[in-house]
Amino acid sequence: ARVAMGSNLRRVALLAGLLTLSASALAEKGSRRRAVRPTPRRAKRAPSPTVNALAKTEPSVLGLSEYEYEELDPLAADWLEIEVHACVLNAGDVQQLRGDWGICLLPLIPGREAVGVVTQVGKAVKGLTPGDRVGVILGTGMDSEDVENGSDRNRLDFATSGAAAHRIRVASRWAFQLPNGIPTQHAAGALNAGGTIWHQLKKARISKGGKVGIIGGGTAAGLAEQIAAAVGIETHKVVGDATAAAAAVAPATLADPI
Repeated sequence: ARVAMGSNLRRVALLAGLLTLSASALAEKGSRRRAVRPTPRRAKRAPSPTVNALAKTEPSVLGLSEYEYEELDPLAADWLEIEVHACVLNAGDVQQLRGDWGICLLPLIPGREAVGVVTQVGKAVKGLTPGDRVGVILGTGMDSEDVENGSDRNRLDFATSGAAAHRIRVASRWAFQLPNGIPTQHAAGALNAGGTIWHQLKKARISKGGKVGIIGGGTAAGLAEQIAAAVGIETHKVVGDATAAAAAVAPATLADPI
C-alpha cells in the first residue's frame, strides 16, 4: 500500500511539474507575442509628377511629337486634376500650330476640349469630386500667352498648354459633369461645335418658345437643331435639295460621332 501510495504521489508531483512548465512556457510565449511589434505598412506612393503629352517642339515642323514635363506645384484650392480620356483637335488647333495666330511659346501642346475623370480636387472646389466624368473647355488662355484668366491648362511659363496630355489641371469653373448616357468620344466631339452653338444661343438671349434659323445641313447644323429643341426653341432650317435629301436618309443624333 505504501509503495502504491508513493508511486501515485510521484505521478501527481510529475504531472504538477509538467503543468507548471506548460503554464510557464505558455506565459513566456504570450509575452514574446506581445513583445513582437507589427510590421509597419508602407506609405502610399505619391503619384508621379511627370505628365506625358503631344506637342509641337520646333517652329518649322507642323507635326506633333511625344513630350513630357513635370507638374511639381501643389494643386491650387479652386483647381482640378483630370485624367484625360479623350481630347479634341480641330481647325483652330491646326491654325495655332501653323502660327496663323502669331508667335506662341514652344513647346505647344494643342487641344481646346477634353473629356476625362477627376482624380484630385482643390480644397475650395464644390460640386465635383474624384471619380466624376467631366467635360473641359479651355478658352482664351490658350490663344494668348498674355491672358491669365484661369482657362489655360496650367500655370507653366515654358510652354503653350493644351489638353493633348494624359493628365491636366484646370480651374474648376472650366469643367462640368457629363451625363452618363453620352459616350466619352461623342461627348468630346460635341464640345467644340456644341460649345459654339450654345454660346451663340446664350449670347442672343433666345428664350423658350423663340425661333432660330439654321443655314446648312451638316453635322453642326444637326447638333444646333437638337440643342435648340432641347431648350424649347423652334428651329427653321435653310438647306439645298441635296443636303436635305441626305439629312432625311441619315439624320444626325447626339450619339453619332462628330
